[in-house]
Amino acid sequence: MTDDGLPSSPLRALMAESQGRQTRAYQSWAEARTDPDAAIVISGDDGGTIYLTVPLRLTRCSAEPLAQLAAELDALVWDDPSMLEITVEHLPVGSSVAGGTGGGLVIDDVWLHPKEFAERHILRARQVLFSAGDPTPGSVR
Repeated sequence: MTDDGLPSSPLRALMAESQGRQTRAYQSWAEARTDPDAAIVISGDDGGTIYLTVPLRLTRCSAEPLAQLAAELDALVWDDPSMLEITVEHLPVGSSVAGGTGGGLVIDDVWLHPKEFAERHILRARQVLFSAGDPTPGSVR
């Protein structure tokens, strides 16, 4: 992830467009951080399975630990890095996130898909997302 424009979900953008809604794309992390309703969404299956959501304003980690966390979560569900997505989207707390197996939800904390992950995975995600430096090495397995 670079400041050349943050990725957004093509699947969710298409779905929003079909419903007459617009999505917001951010050009940089700095721009996204100015939006109190920006959220990070980690998904597998090209956006089909929502693994995690968290309001961006709560996070402190850099892109590298975020990518590592995404890879750890994906290894537990689809285990297909080619279909793993980390996106930043305008999703206020309370927003649903379209996806298979029930989609996802943005809450004022870390949300992990309850059918795919256990409490220990939430603890690991918080450790990574809420750490300003690199978090203690670990795995969500």
